[in-house]
Amino acid sequence: MVCTLGKRFTDIRFSCDRIDVEGEGAGMKITFVGGGSLVWGTMLLTDLALSRPLHGAMIVLQDVDQAALDLMAGMARKISEQAGAGFRIEATTDLAAAVPGASFVIDSVGIGGLEAMRADLEIPARYGVAQPVGCNVGPGGIIRALRHIPHILTVCRTMETACPDAWLLILTNPLTQLTRAATRESGVKTIGLCHEMLYSRYRIAQGLGVAPESLWFRAGGINHLPWITEMRIGDQDGFTFLRKWLAEHSALRYAKEGLLNTCDSVFEDRHAVKFSLFEAYGVLAGGGARHVAEFYPHFIRRETNWGLDYGVELTTVDHRLERHARERNRLLRCLRGEEPLPIEHSIEEVAELVAALSGGPAGRFIVNLPNQGQVPNLPTGAVVECYAGIDGWGVHPEFIGPLPHGPAEVCLSHLAEQELTVDAGIRGDRHTALQALLMDPAIQTWSNARPMLEEMLKATEAYLPQFR
Repeated sequence: MVCTLGKRFTDIRFSCDRIDVEGEGAGMKITFVGGGSLVWGTMLLTDLALSRPLHGAMIVLQDVDQAALDLMAGMARKISEQAGAGFRIEATTDLAAAVPGASFVIDSVGIGGLEAMRADLEIPARYGVAQPVGCNVGPGGIIRALRHIPHILTVCRTMETACPDAWLLILTNPLTQLTRAATRESGVKTIGLCHEMLYSRYRIAQGLGVAPESLWFRAGGINHLPWITEMRIGDQDGFTFLRKWLAEHSALRYAKEGLLNTCDSVFEDRHAVKFSLFEAYGVLAGGGARHVAEFYPHFIRRETNWGLDYGVELTTVDHRLERHARERNRLLRCLRGEEPLPIEHSIEEVAELVAALSGGPAGRFIVNLPNQGQVPNLPTGAVVECYAGIDGWGVHPEFIGPLPHGPAEVCLSHLAEQELTVDAGIRGDRHTALQALLMDPAIQTWSNARPMLEEMLKATEAYLPQFR
């Protein structure tokens, strides 16, 4: 298996030889909730098709968008045939029909789609709050959580009766809040999965000029703000290497590169935010810079040209719409036979994790789980991101040890805010939602919080049944 790096960090792929059907997964059912997703669908279906232990499995795609569902069902059949995976493909708009008997339920939905996300970004912007992403923390993360919590709890309630032994794998943002809602309010076996640490390995390696396979991390924290507390580059101490690199190049070495405001450039990681935090704390933030900056909105004020001084471009809905249109057109060309369909393994770990839990090859994965002491200075039961060994016996989190005081306090503050958000999302409580918003460091003016919240609730009320 050979790693190939494209021109952009987001182009990372793995090439893999074609494999033959052995039908090892013939008794398995994998349900995708949000199975019409252009972001996840083709990539994860290809990864599953390239995992020998999953060959012969039943793949059920569920989505409320019939057109998106039809497109992805066609892609699933084409991928299965081309990879020789022998999948049995079904598609439905009915969640209750998709889940019974599933071994795994993979959730990757966007309630309200990109038009709902427009309110998450554009309403706070009118109050002077810039959000590079707007789907995990900040006003956008809070309102997005309120939209998605009823959905994830519906999935959990359906699984509790229809497939009580199944695993729920949540890919949907805001990941911490949804994983917390699922694990707090249900007995469903749940893992939150995020690819930021996977991409960070390659981004950091590329930035420092070392081989990606030489990097090893120990990390813990919360989603999009996991802290790398130990880094090795081969047999060297990675932090010693990084300090020497920073002394020669500075934290802002890449900050001004490629600031093009295109649908591709906005996703680049130029390291300045994370390297600046490393100089302050001595540990390295593991998420992408555009995510990390939302936990430290000092980086995205007017005084920093709304993040540009630190290499952070704001990702708009229009940027996302352009990428979605490009991907949809590519898939249509593949289905029509006008363009070859590449069967390549992505950087994602979902397929390997599913195989490991099913008794296939064990592995070490970055996961989001309730804290059982792996990060001892974060609350027990709070959802933390950490590495874990996973095999047919289950999930075995690694003990990270206590985070340094500064990073721990930032995580604690956001975990408290997210707990309030979960409470508000379950009960439909405006007052609790306002308390959560007032805790967020993106809010600079106290009097702005209430009208901002009310505008966001009004703009997305169709997707907030608990607030009616």
